[in-house]
Amino acid sequence: MRILNENLRSQKKRITRFAKKATECFENGQGTLINILAGIKDKHALAEDIVRQQAEVEGCLDSLQSTASQHARQCNRAPLSSLRSFWREL
Repeated sequence: MRILNENLRSQKKRITRFAKKATECFENGQGTLINILAGIKDKHALAEDIVRQQAEVEGCLDSLQSTASQHARQCNRAPLSSLRSFWREL
């Protein structure tokens, strides 16, 4: 009976150590997943910012091109002073 009790205690200790190690691994893995998800969200937000900024730049370029085209048409019929005002506006 004593040997049986010792075996049971030994098994209980091993199971307890295993459970603690498994819990520790699970918590570490959970923390890693949380960090990965946060990184993915950060990258997604960064990608959205890049797309938004690119759209803003394209809008500015379109506006600049339109303004330049208007001024080019005006310069074809206007004196040199119009060309100077165009450069001041830029």
